[in-house]
Amino acid sequence: MQVHTNTKVDAITQSQSGLLVALSNGQSLEVDLVISATGVKLNIANLKTSGLDTKIGILVNERM
Repeated sequence: MQVHTNTKVDAITQSQSGLLVALSNGQSLEVDLVISATGVKLNIANLKTSGLDTKIGILVNERM
């Protein structure tokens, strides 16, 4: 298994032996399986002085 960070999948095409994946960093990989995920980092710096409860996001209760 290989993990590629800070790059995007530009294209996935069928090859004779599996899949050909073109990455945004110029690499092409022949693979059997592709798992792609993207993460999001919240920008809550401006909420720190708002009075809202924040830790790694906005804290809510069971009704929200």
